[in-house]
Amino acid sequence: MKLLNIDYNYCYYPENISSLEELCTYLSENYNSFMQLEVLSTENCVEPYFIGEDSEKALINIGKIRKIKEIEAYVLSRDEYDKRLKKVIDSVCVNCANFENDDTPNTHREKICLDGKCWGFEKKSD
Repeated sequence: MKLLNIDYNYCYYPENISSLEELCTYLSENYNSFMQLEVLSTENCVEPYFIGEDSEKALINIGKIRKIKEIEAYVLSRDEYDKRLKKVIDSVCVNCANFENDDTPNTHREKICLDGKCWGFEKKSD
């Protein structure tokens, strides 16, 4: 799914807008106003995977936007995210020097992406 990255906030497209081009037209015509968007939380997940239930409506000051781009992302339910995270932990994290057997998915949520990339991974020495 396509999402907007607006100054490092990940948002769904606003209603009736489905492309970056349409959004730019809207922004140029409504420069001094606010736009309500659904913003996805970046807590408890690693981009480009997000938890759909972790979002909130927010007003964005259009005149203050510095950077905007479109990204390809995956918005999953919390249950689906947890199932996929558990699979990644079982295949990747068990080979990490930092892994402890009592680790839960919650201890990995902000460290490892569902594609298996982890910023804290250190291969276990044999």
